[in-house]
Amino acid sequence: MEEKIIYWANTAKTKFTSDGLITFNRIFKNNPTPTDEDLSNIAKELESDTKTIREKFRRRHRHLKTRKTPTKKKVVITKAEKNINDDKQRSTTFLKNLNNREAKLFMNYMINEDKCIDYINNHHVPKSININDIWKMTSDDHRNGEYFSKWMRCLLPKEYETSLPPHNPRLSLNKNGTMPSKLQDKINSFCRKQTIAHFNILKHHIVLRATDPSFTNLTNRKNAKTGSHLCDTNGCVLSEHLVIENFDINLSRTRCQGVTLLVRLGNETSVGRIIQAAACRHGIINDDGGFKNSCRKLKIYVQDETSINYCKSLLKK
Repeated sequence: MEEKIIYWANTAKTKFTSDGLITFNRIFKNNPTPTDEDLSNIAKELESDTKTIREKFRRRHRHLKTRKTPTKKKVVITKAEKNINDDKQRSTTFLKNLNNREAKLFMNYMINEDKCIDYINNHHVPKSININDIWKMTSDDHRNGEYFSKWMRCLLPKEYETSLPPHNPRLSLNKNGTMPSKLQDKINSFCRKQTIAHFNILKHHIVLRATDPSFTNLTNRKNAKTGSHLCDTNGCVLSEHLVIENFDINLSRTRCQGVTLLVRLGNETSVGRIIQAAACRHGIINDDGGFKNSCRKLKIYVQDETSINYCKSLLKK
């Protein structure tokens, strides 16, 4: 059950929604001067008519033609901002200089020290349904309640058990600190070369470096690939919930409602049942049916008695 994209913000179809604008921008970029046949196909894709779409293209060309190049303003970077940027560059460089064994040692040490626990973000499950009822549900395949319970479960530092951090937490590394000797030697050497006493590293970047070889290809360029949480939960350090992907995909996950489930609730004599499950729009089809890369959120539709009786009546005919 795929999530339907809404392209228009009003019934007159004169104003795009954010998703509609993204789609139109992509189409315009790929084909700024479409033929009549192209316009007809674009109109079908955007659920509109050829006249409206032609007008949208005409206005976009007029806007680009008359747009003036803005004067570049001098950007003033404060000392605090400069330190943050330096930290990003330093942390990425430090992690790239670790070998695979050292990276895994670093990850295991951090998870141990943080006393990480299993955690399910309740904000990503509808409040109208008891979350524990979902985990008990059966299904026709392996994607039953137990599957989704494990699929949703984050690994979170115990200090965030009752209140999630507002931003992704960082680990402070100090020259002459108390890390395991192999790691501390690396930290000391790095601090001497950088002439600094300490620096900070995003905790989920430590996990990505230990589990994803492509981390060493990351850059600090704007809009480059970045570390992303499938669970949209600050502080999670579960490797299965972390991926490296384009920044715009990472950003779009915050608006995604996640996997869609059609369920039948249980009663005193039987547990509920998952009738159908559909991956979200970020799912990669050939990877566990799209569920491995889907956002770790649940959008649930409940099949009520009326619809069940209606389906039964159809079978009797």
